[in-house]
Amino acid sequence: MMESKEEQYKRLFTDNGMSIHKVKVENPLNIMMSNKPIIECKDGGLRVSGWRTEKVSKNGKAYGTYSFKIEKRYFDVESEQYKETRYFKPEELLRLKEQISKAYHLSKKYEDKIKAEENAKN
Repeated sequence: MMESKEEQYKRLFTDNGMSIHKVKVENPLNIMMSNKPIIECKDGGLRVSGWRTEKVSKNGKAYGTYSFKIEKRYFDVESEQYKETRYFKPEELLRLKEQISKAYHLSKKYEDKIKAEENAKN
């Protein structure tokens, strides 16, 4: 039995704690219409989120750029609420490095997928 496009998409973009939020498989460029990150790598309360933005160069060629947000979510006992911070303990840095690496590689994988789909159209 052949995999559906959605199954292929999930298999390609989900790997050990890495995920890309669902967007329409037929047109991955729909991600630009959303404020949600397309890449999210987590390890406990540590999270690296990535967004893709479509830009146009001076010569009129379209290209994508990525920006990433790095944060930690924790439970504050005094306020009894979850909070976010951009400060990290030394022992969290190696775990964070791993998530940053995963986010980087996932963005490259995603860009390759977009280029392949654009080439298939031509």
